[in-house]
Amino acid sequence: MNVEPQEYWAEEISKAGNQNLAENIRNLNEEQLQDDSYLDALKDMAPEHADLIEGLKDDLKAESGESAQFPVSQYQGEDKTTIAQELANWLVDEKCIKPVVLDGSTLFYEYDRSSKVWSQKDWEIIQKIPSKHVQSQATTHFLNQFRQSFKHHHKIMHFEDLGLDSSEVLLKDGQILDMDDMETRPAKMDDKAINCVNASYQEDAEPNRIKQFLERTIDTEDGLKTLQEYLGYTLTWPSTKYEKALLILGNTDTGKSTLLELLEKFFERSETTNMSFPDIGMERSFHVGRLKDSVVN
Repeated sequence: MNVEPQEYWAEEISKAGNQNLAENIRNLNEEQLQDDSYLDALKDMAPEHADLIEGLKDDLKAESGESAQFPVSQYQGEDKTTIAQELANWLVDEKCIKPVVLDGSTLFYEYDRSSKVWSQKDWEIIQKIPSKHVQSQATTHFLNQFRQSFKHHHKIMHFEDLGLDSSEVLLKDGQILDMDDMETRPAKMDDKAINCVNASYQEDAEPNRIKQFLERTIDTEDGLKTLQEYLGYTLTWPSTKYEKALLILGNTDTGKSTLLELLEKFFERSETTNMSFPDIGMERSFHVGRLKDSVVN
């Protein structure tokens, strides 16, 4: 068996600060890795790392060819309504796809255990799942039952509850940095992070190259402070309580495009947009909805 998932998730757990659990993961043999009861026992011992252990389970299933299939054979003899409800439960609990309510509409978000980020998933993709897992049982009646059970699941989330606290930011190494005390901690599913910056935290790091570029590009102290202030606001997303926008003015070849590229690189693990004011402001604009998940435009 290829042990790469085993070592990867053991290392992730080690980074999260639980060396004993990481060592226990590394010491599991092939038979134990294939038996969920061993991993579930470790999950009960360290519930704060449950999402990391679930990530290992998912990778092991995918590697073995199981690909986390819905166990339809367990429900042989059950009526289609029950199976549809159980399929909806499986999507929520095992695949971490949940309905999210926003302004009376239902959206769907999926949690990525590797990046620790919740991101929107297209309903057109979700509604194809029943046919894949229950095949001939996916009648029109079954699909209607599944749709109702999933869209109105009791573990439904609300969009305003997504996102970290305004003082926290998810880093690319799966750590959450609290900008009030500059302490880090492992990210969890329940943090409901929906964006990630393309950086890790190094306490003694010096941003010499970026600092030199900014000083060449922005020739006033007030301008530098304004840019720093705006960049700080972007880290508080999805909060919009500060209601700030930044206009960058300058002649050709003065660093404006490079500055924007730098910002996009910083947020390349998150959703960004590049929409003009006319696109945003036009009557009945269909573009505005894209801003919902956009950290910066």
